[in-house]
Amino acid sequence: MTAQAPDGSVVYLQTCNIPRGAGGGSGVGGVGGVGVEEQPPCPPSDTPPTDPAALQLYQTVGPDLDFQLERKIGRYACGATPLYHGTVTADVPFTGPTVATLERAAETLYGCAAPVQVAGRELRVAASDPAGTPFRVFQPLNDPSTTYALWLSGASPTCAGCVADFRMSAPTQIDVAGITFSSPSCVDAAHASTITAQGHFTLVSAPTSDDIIQLDQTTPSTSDRLPTFEQRGDEMVATIDGENVESNVNACGNVRIITPYHVELYINRGDAKQYGLRNFRIDPPKTWACGTTLLPI
Repeated sequence: MTAQAPDGSVVYLQTCNIPRGAGGGSGVGGVGGVGVEEQPPCPPSDTPPTDPAALQLYQTVGPDLDFQLERKIGRYACGATPLYHGTVTADVPFTGPTVATLERAAETLYGCAAPVQVAGRELRVAASDPAGTPFRVFQPLNDPSTTYALWLSGASPTCAGCVADFRMSAPTQIDVAGITFSSPSCVDAAHASTITAQGHFTLVSAPTSDDIIQLDQTTPSTSDRLPTFEQRGDEMVATIDGENVESNVNACGNVRIITPYHVELYINRGDAKQYGLRNFRIDPPKTWACGTTLLPI
């Protein structure tokens, strides 16, 4: 993109959208895993601003924000990534009611031979041990009988025929009923390591905002989480703060025009498919040039 500078010269512009959220990073980042949805996620319903300057910036940063919100909210709201309610306990301290997701993933499985990366489907539970490791069970696409426990280091513990097949569909019920996962000893085959886990999960046909927010708050990295919500009537509402940076090069060197923006994110509590952005507004832009401090334009 090019523009004309006050002295009549042509400068070259480069834009960069930087949302700011909890932990100083994006407030609408990834989900902490690789998932492939079976159907498109619900798109957000945005209300664009009417102010011309704000609208121009919204048209620049809005598509990226919407894409991230589809990954954080829309794919669960429409069932593209199935969501479950349930409880889980294990030898390590996972316990209590929780939510879980069923996602397609590629996982590295460890044994006594070289590690192998395998495609499959994973039940990821929004509960973690004191080290922040989530409770996960995985089924390879090419193996209809084996389930792996993925919350432990070392050789991947397995059980055979112990959990309903969720490789190709989303069962209405998934039971992990007092199962013992065994991990072989690479030194002495007679001394396998074992761990016991149990849980029960029920498919949620219509996830609520509470489900999605609870799931989001267990994301290990705080910078990948949605911003903090507050309840307003039948909606949960949060503010996303960010900035758009335009860089250009002139005789002075690298010049940056930084425009802060703020936008409201809403989710309907009873119908999470009703979500989106509104009340988009901008602050006066500032410039940074040749080592100077930020100056108002």
